[in-house]
Amino acid sequence: MFQQPLNVQDLLDQTQISLFQKITFLILFMIAAVDGFDVSLIAYIGPSIAQEWAIQPQALSIVFGASLLGLMTGSIIFGPLADKLGTKKILIVSLLIFSLGTLLTAQSHNVTIMAGLRFFTGLGLGGAMPICIALSTEYAPKKRRMMMATLSWSGFTVGIALGGLVASQIVPSYGWRQLLLIGGIVPLILLPLILTQLPESLQFMLSHQQYKDKLVTVLSRISGHAVPANSRFQSPPTSSQKAGAASLFTQANRLTTLLLWLAFFSSLFTFYLLTYWLPILFSSAFNTQKLSLVAAMLPLGGTVGAITLALLMDARKEPFLMLSLTYFSATLIMLIAGSLLHTGYGLFVFVFFIGFTIAGAQNGLNLIAATIYPPQSKTTGIAWAMACGRFGSIIGSIIGAWFIAFSQHIEGFFHYLALATLVTALAIFGLYLKHGFANHTKPSGKRIEYLD
Repeated sequence: MFQQPLNVQDLLDQTQISLFQKITFLILFMIAAVDGFDVSLIAYIGPSIAQEWAIQPQALSIVFGASLLGLMTGSIIFGPLADKLGTKKILIVSLLIFSLGTLLTAQSHNVTIMAGLRFFTGLGLGGAMPICIALSTEYAPKKRRMMMATLSWSGFTVGIALGGLVASQIVPSYGWRQLLLIGGIVPLILLPLILTQLPESLQFMLSHQQYKDKLVTVLSRISGHAVPANSRFQSPPTSSQKAGAASLFTQANRLTTLLLWLAFFSSLFTFYLLTYWLPILFSSAFNTQKLSLVAAMLPLGGTVGAITLALLMDARKEPFLMLSLTYFSATLIMLIAGSLLHTGYGLFVFVFFIGFTIAGAQNGLNLIAATIYPPQSKTTGIAWAMACGRFGSIIGSIIGAWFIAFSQHIEGFFHYLALATLVTALAIFGLYLKHGFANHTKPSGKRIEYLD
């Protein structure tokens, strides 16, 4: 029999990860995979669209930018709504939006219409991302939070990689429109599973009395024991301030927030510039099938990197330092690009390790954002950090064409990008200096202090 009041976090920490939690993480993995698949499709089909419409590949900058502007807007709109109305409702709405948007994009016949539809699609894609991150951290015990959340969110990079693999088979034989139809149908297949099996946010249920019965059911399934219906629940400490962006800019928190946002901006600037422009950068040297396979190495490396870094961060309890060193490594890899790009499978190896460092570390950055904010504004905090990242990704996707044109050779393209990864490394190192010593070098391995 549980003593009252019941501390929800203690229950998660003191019980083995249940089948219910594993199913929850699996569903979140599949949602993230579908999200990543749909985000990446436009990059893989870019060269084919340019050829069919007889336009320069650089003309697709507006489509890339519109898609990412939608992601940023969706994060800002749906993140706070999820905190207020419930994550499950907003997640379902997000999936419906990006499913419909992807299906409609398949009917596009010019750049302007496609850009508008990709913006609409991006609203849903951007809404789903912070919700998945928030849920994956809420349902994981502290000692396994990094690992379990990483496994769930690695679905995003797996989805991007699958997009490349599927594109390499579908586009040459059936055309780019068929790939978009696949991307629009798959999210609809997940809806029954989400409706029946995915739980609501624990924090949301704790703060809304009408969800008490559902909370009791969820906690009973997690613990393997019947939680008394009359239990009183103890939730993590909350701030007296409203859960909004203003609370992130108090005197004590201003520097932390600015460094976090700078890290997101520069990291996603690099990742999406590479995601959208790698196929076009090498389009003159390879056919569509090989292009898609090369581009798929980026998220594939990201998946391996994310899991590896999560294991290291769980073991060492120093996520800020780990991530900073990883981005420094990405900088060095880009600076030696010339020695790898022209040797046999060197291009595949190079793109894989760029993904390992940049995309892999981005997953850790997402998890830091989920840990650094208080429970009542966790989704909002993640959403705003990701929105800053989306702004960086928009800039990256638009000026990718300029990078290609301005660089005198391919090596120069990556040398410019090395500056962005260096900025990310320095921003995270600043967070390490501010938070790392106090929270991640102690033997107790306590969680990062909440922002007040």
